[in-house]
Amino acid sequence: MKTAKIGFFVVCLFLVLGGSIFANLNQYYGIWRNVDPNGGITRIDIAKQGNKLVVHVWGKCHPKDCDWGKQIAYPYSASVGSSMTGNTQAVTAVYNTDFSQTILVIRLRGKRLTVEVFTRFTDGSGRNNYTKTHSFTKRRK
Repeated sequence: MKTAKIGFFVVCLFLVLGGSIFANLNQYYGIWRNVDPNGGITRIDIAKQGNKLVVHVWGKCHPKDCDWGKQIAYPYSASVGSSMTGNTQAVTAVYNTDFSQTILVIRLRGKRLTVEVFTRFTDGSGRNNYTKTHSFTKRRK
């Protein structure tokens, strides 16, 4: 009975995490486009620059997309002792503006990148903090 419960828990965890639990950090690198062209974030470039991981984001604006700029990003592995390169579970980046702070939690799910966006307003405007999730596909060379 105990084995069945553990097995059920593992299957549920697998489904909640969206399939692929670990990815090679190199799989994150590249130019990613939002599957919804009207989504808030339209493009994300992820690259290694020297010994740092850098995320460059563009948001939906008119007449052309807004450049959010580049930020240092941080990969996360399953544990303090696991390989970061081969066992990346997520990458985070933080964008600060005069009026808000936006945290990106980036995960690779199969061939798609899932980006959870958490925006907190810091200007005292009283606007609600909010979250949104986007799905991206890698641009082919």
